[in-house]
Amino acid sequence: MLTISRACVLGAGRIGSALAKAFISHRIPLNIYNRSSMRLDDFRDRTDVSVFTDAAKAVEGCDWIFICTEGDAVASMALSAGANTKAVIVSCAASSSYSSLEVLTALLGERPVIRLIPNIAATIGASTNVMCYANIQPDTAQEYADGLSGILGDTIILPERLLAAGMALSSCGIAYALRYIRAAQTAGIQMGLDAGTAAQLAAGALVGAGELIRKDMGHPEQLADRVCTPGGFTIKGLNALDEKGFSAAVQTALITAAGAKS
Repeated sequence: MLTISRACVLGAGRIGSALAKAFISHRIPLNIYNRSSMRLDDFRDRTDVSVFTDAAKAVEGCDWIFICTEGDAVASMALSAGANTKAVIVSCAASSSYSSLEVLTALLGERPVIRLIPNIAATIGASTNVMCYANIQPDTAQEYADGLSGILGDTIILPERLLAAGMALSSCGIAYALRYIRAAQTAGIQMGLDAGTAAQLAAGALVGAGELIRKDMGHPEQLADRVCTPGGFTIKGLNALDEKGFSAAVQTALITAAGAKS
């Protein structure tokens, strides 16, 4: 079972703040750093939360350190984190050029290192995260993934070469899912529903579809076929989606996000 005695989050941007709020909701003691003190305002005066504008001080006494900065700041944060020789170091940076396992281990040596890509739903423990690791035994890595799942949301271990693909589907994918909800909400308003009800119904459909897949109830296309009746509303709508290039657009968006060429 994963135990975090005290977590440290380096960077209070969107992802750093999402992780921090998840730790707070699970009553995990927290240190949070940001270069600008303004972004720390939401975390001041919270029980068992300490805020810092000095990264070297923020990592002291923490057994898990989450680097939530991007670009060349990752290296300096990794070096600050490395000063704490007992901590597991987790990079949440998306860019492989600055946060690959090769780069991190070159900076940190044989330290346990994880790359973890969450999304903003980590705030409510509903993120689907992808993870790879170095200098950790596979059984221990799975234990870590399972423990992080209980705090941030489902955590799936992938080889690093597939991390970008996993990020596209989960981290970028949540934005595409939200865009679908927005489009469905607009259609609902055009059909006479109020905006709140339309958004709730659209979100509920995505949640239901996701749970069917999570519970391995069948292939997505087979499940869609079960919704359709001959000559019914659903099949007509699916045909309209195909005519407008819905599936191709989704695939292109994901491949583009992963930086791959179709």
